[in-house]
Amino acid sequence: MTSKEETLATLKNRIIEGKADEAFEMTQLSLAENFNVSETLTSMTDAMQVVGDLYARKEYFLPNVLTSANAFERSFALIQPKLLESGSKREKSSKVVIGVCEGDIHDIGKKIVVAMLRGAGFEVHDLGRDVPNADFIDKVREIEADIVAQSALMSTSITEMRDFAQLAKEEGIRSKVKYIIGGGSATREFAATIGADGYGLTAQDAVIVSEGLVS
Repeated sequence: MTSKEETLATLKNRIIEGKADEAFEMTQLSLAENFNVSETLTSMTDAMQVVGDLYARKEYFLPNVLTSANAFERSFALIQPKLLESGSKREKSSKVVIGVCEGDIHDIGKKIVVAMLRGAGFEVHDLGRDVPNADFIDKVREIEADIVAQSALMSTSITEMRDFAQLAKEEGIRSKVKYIIGGGSATREFAATIGADGYGLTAQDAVIVSEGLVS
């Protein structure tokens, strides 16, 4: 019989390899064998940490990261009900509202960040792409978010970030939530000019910055 350690190690490796079906099977086995769900989640998050490191070192590329992210998401969806039952993860996790700015439909990078943040234990609410600033504001209020993360690849959409920062002040929520930006058209200098709390060039940066803001 396969030991718990072997099962969790296999789960981790299959996520790193982007083998979603096999990772899903290992996750099912962990549930069938009544493994501690936190241990299963740790194996999954460790896998995404490895993927992030490989991507940062340019040993993995976008297709590799996306297949790993898909494997993670499928397995995470399977254990999520158990996490909600136990409450162990949700009590500790910080809430992130994320989306691509209005006028921009480029969301591959955002999808990677979503997977990486979930892998790091954040409760992520993904609004998708081409999202009006008012929708970000509404979601922040609805869930009492800790962080808002916006991305923009198109230079024509970056002004939405400046507008969001201003709107958040007008709506009285800017002091209550941390604000980070990223994407091809965003820069660290621009983040500073609009008063953002953080900037991430890569998905791994987004995780590091977010963890720093809520630590």
